[in-house]
Amino acid sequence: MNNKPIFGIIGFGRFGKLWAQAIEPFGEVKIFDKKNKKNSLLDTLNCDILFLLVPISEIESICKKIAPHLKPSTIVIDACSVKTYPVKMMKKWLPSKQPIIATHPLFGPDSIQTNGLAKQKIVISTIRTTGKELEIFKSLLKKLHLEILKTTPREHDKQMAKSQALVHLLGRALAKLHLKPQEISTPDYHALMQINNMVNNDTWELFYDMQKKNPYAKNIRKLLIVALQKLENTIQEGPKKSKHTINSLRKKINILDKEIIETISKRLAIVEEIGAIKKQQQLKIKDSTREQKLHNLHETLAKKKHIDPKTIHHIFTLLMKESRRAQL
Repeated sequence: MNNKPIFGIIGFGRFGKLWAQAIEPFGEVKIFDKKNKKNSLLDTLNCDILFLLVPISEIESICKKIAPHLKPSTIVIDACSVKTYPVKMMKKWLPSKQPIIATHPLFGPDSIQTNGLAKQKIVISTIRTTGKELEIFKSLLKKLHLEILKTTPREHDKQMAKSQALVHLLGRALAKLHLKPQEISTPDYHALMQINNMVNNDTWELFYDMQKKNPYAKNIRKLLIVALQKLENTIQEGPKKSKHTINSLRKKINILDKEIIETISKRLAIVEEIGAIKKQQQLKIKDSTREQKLHNLHETLAKKKHIDPKTIHHIFTLLMKESRRAQL
């Protein structure tokens, strides 16, 4: 790549115009759009970095169209607000050795107008790139003073189902209420108005794509609907008194304690079998490497369950002490 790279942009909507203006100081920009053909498609594809800034629903068709004409060295980058679907399409239709980076800029024309571009966040997933190719793109992002968040397409979509698809769902629903500024209101009402105004500037095409192409969005919608219905039932019927008493909860604890002790007993029985094998093979009873691996595993599991790892470590230290005694 030359010192002055050539950027290709396919798709010149609101974000395409924003992105073209942002990167123009750092290289030559070629633009192809079905509505505004500033350059021919073939001319636009003759570039170092190609940005696919088309709607999510068009990503497959554009990949099919450009695949035969891409230079092997061109880095192809999408900017869709979901990631698993466009990544699947790019890997399916683009040449097998074509460099690919998946991105999602967590900003748009409206937020840039309010807060500026510097320090905005952009998600990137390295799909098929060398270290050099990745550094070329990251260098551009650093020149734009963007904050880079690295993740996988799957993890991206899991989080965006809540932080974007859910917010846009609420925004579109609020629009149906035709909310307007009013004299008697609270700051919370103004926050609702802000959500309404921010998301409704985007197209319905984007809204449907982020709901249907994100594999995790449907479940979030279902959970929201269930939660709203439960709230409505509570409002109509009044809050139900808890069916649990201290005694009933203590009975549950007794059952769990019994299960814990039975599980410890089973664990110690297995430990005794291991001890017998160690004696037969003249192996040391204490295995520091194994104990460290278990410690790391227990710490990870404890964090996942929001339990203090120190508490779990203390419990298993006592258990391992008893396990070594059982092997003697």
